[in-house]
Amino acid sequence: MTAVVGRAQTSLDLLPVGTEAPDFTITDSKTGKKIFQLSDKKT
Repeated sequence: MTAVVGRAQTSLDLLPVGTEAPDFTITDSKTGKKIFQLSDKKT
């Protein structure tokens, strides 16, 4: 089960660990709504 959950968020694997990305957004593939945005958490 954990393997399926891990593969569901493949976009997270594209973000290099330890680097400061300009912005990083996760969107729902079905609805297109924004789930998480990195810049929202930096405040």
